Amino acid sequence: MTFYLQAVTESADRVWNYVAVGCGKDLQWWKEFFSVCHMMGYDGDVSLEMEDLTMTVDAGVNTSIDALRQTISQ
Repeated sequence: MTFYLQAVTESADRVWNYVAVGCGKDLQWWKEFFSVCHMMGYDGDVSLEMEDLTMTVDAGVNTSIDALRQTISQ
């Protein structure tokens, strides 16, 4: 079995990349995601991992938080 490991900086050559919440799937997708979680009985925490190489960690976390605030009903 051969594994091809790609450097984290070679994002243009991958078929996928990690991006901050709101920069990949649109906000409607996230609204539906959390709605399904709620319908299935999940009401726990959401863990964010910041791996978006297009912005600083602080910018990525703030972008994700802003997007999530727009999608989660209070």
